Amino acid sequence: IGLLMVAVLPVDLAIPILGPMPAGLPAFQAPADLFNRAAVTQHLPSAVSIAVCIFIASFATSKKYAVKAGYTLSTTNEFVALGFANFFGGFVGAFPTQIALCRTSIGFEIGLHSTFGSNLLPALVVALVIQFATHAFYYVPRCALASIIVMGVASSVDLRTLVMAYTTPRSWRERRGAALWIISCGGTVFLGLFSGLVLSTALSLLILIQDAAQPTIYELGRLPKFYEDDPYASDQWVPKQHYHLASA
Repeated sequence: IGLLMVAVLPVDLAIPILGPMPAGLPAFQAPADLFNRAAVTQHLPSAVSIAVCIFIASFATSKKYAVKAGYTLSTTNEFVALGFANFFGGFVGAFPTQIALCRTSIGFEIGLHSTFGSNLLPALVVALVIQFATHAFYYVPRCALASIIVMGVASSVDLRTLVMAYTTPRSWRERRGAALWIISCGGTVFLGLFSGLVLSTALSLLILIQDAAQPTIYELGRLPKFYEDDPYASDQWVPKQHYHLASA
C-alpha cells in the first residue's frame, strides 16, 4: 500500500525514492590493481585502518549478543571469517565486509539465533533479489530505509549496562567502566567511528596497565560461627573488606 501511495503522489508532493537500481550479480574477477605495487603501497595504510575498524566493531557486536544469548564467542573464528569474506569480496567489487549492527540487532529481536537463519538465508534472499527483483524497489521511500537503520541501532544501545557499571561497584575506581562507556560513546559520535575506536582502545589499555601495576589487594578471612548451624558462617575464605566480621 505504501509503495502504491508513493507511486501515485503528485510531482510537487513526491518524496525521495530509491529509483532505478542496477540488476544482476557482479562478475568474479581479480581487482584491477592487485599486482600494481605502487597502488598497493598507496592503499595499504588505509586498508590496515579499515581492517582494524572492521574487526573491532564486528567483534564488539558479536560479543554483545553472545553475552545476551549466553554462548561463548571464538575470537579466532571471527577473525578468520572476516578475513575470508573480505578476501573473496574483493574479487566481486564488494564493500568491506563486517557484522551489520543494524541487521544483527533486528535479527536478534525477532528471534534469529542460528547461522542459517541469520546469515545463509538472508544472503540467498539478497542474491535472488539483486538478480531478479531490483525493479520492485523503485518506489521505496528512502526515509523507510533510514527508519529501519535508526530502529535497529536504537535497540542496540544498552543503557542498562551503563547504569549497572555505575551503581554496582563499591568505589569510584571500580566505576571506570561507566566512564569508559561514556567517553567511548561520545568519541564515536563526535569524532567518528575510527577515532572513537582508537580512543576507547587506548583508554582500555591504560586501565589494564594501571590494574597490572597497582593491583587491588584483599585480606581474606572466615566468617565466625555464633551458634550451631549458623547459616552465615563460612568455611571458605572471604574478603575482609566486604565482610567486617571475618577473621583469620
